[in-house]
Amino acid sequence: MSSYVSILDVVPPIEDRTISEVPGDERSGDVRDLFTFWFAPNVTLLAVVNGALATAVYGLPFWLAALGLVIGNLIGAAVLALHSVQGAQLGLPQLVQTRGQFGSSGAIVVAACVAVISVGFLAVNLVLAGQSLNALSDHIAVLWTIIAVAAVSALLAVFGCEVMHSVAWLLSWIGGIVLLLAFTWVLTAGHLAVGFWQSGQVSAVGFAGAVSVAVLWQISYTPYVADFSRYLPAGTPARRTFLASFLGTAAGSIAAMLLGAIVGVQSSDVLGGFITLAHGSSIMVVGTFTVCLALASSVNVYGGAMSVITIGQALIPRWQPRLASRAVLAVLIAGLAAAGAVLGRNGFLIGCVNVVVLVMYVLVPWTAINLVDYFLIRRGRYEVADLQRADGGRYGRVGWPAVGCYLAGIAIEALFVDTPAFTGPAANALGGADIAWLVGGAVAAPLYYFVARSAARPREIDSAAEPKVSAAVAS
Repeated sequence: MSSYVSILDVVPPIEDRTISEVPGDERSGDVRDLFTFWFAPNVTLLAVVNGALATAVYGLPFWLAALGLVIGNLIGAAVLALHSVQGAQLGLPQLVQTRGQFGSSGAIVVAACVAVISVGFLAVNLVLAGQSLNALSDHIAVLWTIIAVAAVSALLAVFGCEVMHSVAWLLSWIGGIVLLLAFTWVLTAGHLAVGFWQSGQVSAVGFAGAVSVAVLWQISYTPYVADFSRYLPAGTPARRTFLASFLGTAAGSIAAMLLGAIVGVQSSDVLGGFITLAHGSSIMVVGTFTVCLALASSVNVYGGAMSVITIGQALIPRWQPRLASRAVLAVLIAGLAAAGAVLGRNGFLIGCVNVVVLVMYVLVPWTAINLVDYFLIRRGRYEVADLQRADGGRYGRVGWPAVGCYLAGIAIEALFVDTPAFTGPAANALGGADIAWLVGGAVAAPLYYFVARSAARPREIDSAAEPKVSAAVAS
């Protein structure tokens, strides 16, 4: 994978590989490209909407909302960046590596949940793209915008990693400049409402909500992160992979969410308030954010396709999926999400909440288990060949310690969750503070560490994997 100097200078090749290990002679590129790749997909209208929740829904003053969003994004970005390290070291997609904890068949459950979440997030993105452009002009139909963005997202996912990296490089520059102009316009053109800095109320529950929104935003990307770092050279230092991913995703999401928090103080109608606040620059700002939303949607399409391929290859070991398989699945996933977006566009906020709840329940215990296994138990030493075997090799068909701790993490989260559909008893006792993600991760991580260390045979933990992998992790 070459360095992404300019999308205009070279036409990157179409990716033919899917979930198999990337061989050393195909691994190249610059780790700095991870910064732009994770910056651009966060400069989106959905990030603005999430930031607006802190002030418009939780009622926080801007300064406290900003603090909560920054803290939450930094926590979530660190989790995302740790997953990014795995891809660069192992040369494998994230969900294939998950077989090291859950087993070849056990990982199917996680992959299936990720596929559903991918379609859900994609549908939410498509609805928001359609509504935002329609708000700019009645001549832009929501239906055709949904179809167009879905088509672009599928096309990018078909072209694959290198093209997506190149597009992200270009959009990072454009999105960064537009973000800077938007902040300059909003803060210096006298568009802030009277009493802006005094509005809102300090609330521990609201602050917890703002932090949770930001954390879950970042964690929603974790099942895909390694997919986009796996083409880097195996010797890429882990700290450089971490920093590039961390800084890119944190910078993009924090900037977009702070802009959203400003909008939320001004108006409870986030889209309308955003367009009003942007005023003369609204076409440029909303248009740019919508294009970046198409890139973010392509990440969902690509990740969803990889999830389905992971399931299919586990069930049919002889299947060797390549470009054609990913292309067909990308079109199907984009089509399914577009249909859901068209049929459910009037229930956008309900759909958004449902997706976030899925992320909370499914991804937090999984990411806790995955990171503990990789960094604390096996320390990056995996037998890559076994991860791709139908019987799971040394990792087996079902990793019961991981499955058990995963279910325990979900169960404990249910006690602390606070949603319109259900409020757990612990959340009630805390006055509605939703810290389910924190409790779920705090339970699943140490529980898995002790259970896995007790249940594993010594060779499963201490056996040396390929020297190049061990050396890379140590660097």
